[in-house]
Amino acid sequence: MRRELVLVGAAAVLTLAAAAAAAGGSGIPGVTTCKPFLGAKWVNPYPPHENGDHFQVQVSGKAFTCATADAYTKKFIVEKITPEKSMPGDGVVAGGPKGYNCTSGISYIKTAYQGSCHAAKQTLDSSWFDWAPYNDS
Repeated sequence: MRRELVLVGAAAVLTLAAAAAAAGGSGIPGVTTCKPFLGAKWVNPYPPHENGDHFQVQVSGKAFTCATADAYTKKFIVEKITPEKSMPGDGVVAGGPKGYNCTSGISYIKTAYQGSCHAAKQTLDSSWFDWAPYNDS
């Protein structure tokens, strides 16, 4: 009986996650997956250097909507990034929301092709957003 309940419970969780993903959600409570958009060209920094021009954003918390996070992302993805000395594959992204630290992986063409913005003083309720290449290669 217990085994059957566990299996039914697991099936229900998987069904809810699939329904959330089909409805445009991330399947992660409190995280919204935004509609993909066409943006600047990106090139993966690692061979074979896949490339594309579509991005997708995820938001969590109340400080950002898909529209506001998309607007920041569209600005970031054309920015040339200077590598950090301690992490040469990453860099700081300028012009993010006040009170947030934004960092990005650096593409082969030195742009901010994937990254995130997190509150400088994080709490369990802090909002954030991230962006990444989407479904091109």
